Amino acid sequence: MTRGTDYPTQGPGAPLCASESAEPPVPGTGERPGGLNGPQTGAQRFVATSEATHYGVATAAAGDGDRILALGHTRRAIAACLAHARWCGYEAPVDGTVRQEWVVLRDPDPALGEDTDADWCFDWSTGPGAVPVTLLDVPQ
Repeated sequence: MTRGTDYPTQGPGAPLCASESAEPPVPGTGERPGGLNGPQTGAQRFVATSEATHYGVATAAAGDGDRILALGHTRRAIAACLAHARWCGYEAPVDGTVRQEWVVLRDPDPALGEDTDADWCFDWSTGPGAVPVTLLDVPQ
């Protein structure tokens, strides 16, 4: 998957990049640092290191190697996350934490101070236009 000018912004085929800047939940609590629980807010920046399609689901690995993202909330999306982790060479992806979130995908906005070198950004959202994503936190 490469970024172009006529790519879909949601659903299958949407561009994926990875390297989420948000903090993951605190292990064992489900709570995010800073008290951000439930639906998340704010933009997240992704920088692609590897992207692929597994079982027909678009997936991407985080630039820092600890996060896999797949479009969708189905068992297929979870399987795609695990397949992508194995494809990237992670040793024990089944020990990771799987989270399902809703996001709105968009291009980086320099007016918000976002790096335009990122292929895309997303905002945590459950509102109109949000798409389901599955995140796998890969243990290091």
